[in-house]
Amino acid sequence: TISTGDKIDFRGPNGLLVYTGNGKFAIQPDKKSEAKVRKFKHMGMIAGGTAHPTDDTKCSLIFANQTKDILLREELEEVLKSHSDQLNLWLTLDKPPQNWKYSSGFVNADMMKEHLPPASNDVLIV
Repeated sequence: TISTGDKIDFRGPNGLLVYTGNGKFAIQPDKKSEAKVRKFKHMGMIAGGTAHPTDDTKCSLIFANQTKDILLREELEEVLKSHSDQLNLWLTLDKPPQNWKYSSGFVNADMMKEHLPPASNDVLIV
């Protein structure tokens, strides 16, 4: 059992996983292996955070969707309300409703320039 304040070391994932669309992934188990393409019907993901009170890392997210029924939108907006100094959230839709306050269309260079941090040694864009 892990308790609050315990320290853990972890690493991974190792290898390379590239989503190529339509349920297909190119999976390269390690740097020396050739990628193998596999198709899946369902993908599961695990994400976690440390919630360390002194962590002041900032996150800027451009979230692109086709329509306004955005997965976890309400939850993201709640985090934005309580942590506006650490989260920048921008949405873009292919088919926006009238009076949409965010962007429409594909993510483009202007949108990235306006809503993501500028390149520097201490900025990571994924």
